[in-house]
Amino acid sequence: AWSSPVCVYNEDGSGSLVYCASAGKMYLLNGMTGETKDTYDDATSFVNGYALVIKEGKAVIIDDQFKDVEEIGSADDVDVAGDVFIISAKDGIRRYMLKSLREDPTGSKTTSSGAETTPEASVTPDSKDKKNK
Repeated sequence: AWSSPVCVYNEDGSGSLVYCASAGKMYLLNGMTGETKDTYDDATSFVNGYALVIKEGKAVIIDDQFKDVEEIGSADDVDVAGDVFIISAKDGIRRYMLKSLREDPTGSKTTSSGAETTPEASVTPDSKDKKNK
């Protein structure tokens, strides 16, 4: 392991264990049973309550309760610079800024996002992973 396991508590009081291993792997374990709840191939630090992770080859924004908020698209590497998430993939580098977060009437969290990209790739909330023309 590259770091000591960290206990985190969910809003309902249940606990989870975050365990980071070599090669960027991060595991979210059930605090009572030790069962693996989720595995991430890479992760950024949290910014304003959100982090960008790679999960099964896709960049996903998670909240501070480790719940998936939004899937961005394919990714090989993720990073953060200030409040901008940076996603590297075979088709180019995408920069993704979380403009705001709101809750919809059902209580689930949704994002309002914008993206600034290199000429190699384009990502917007409506057209994910499409090449610029």
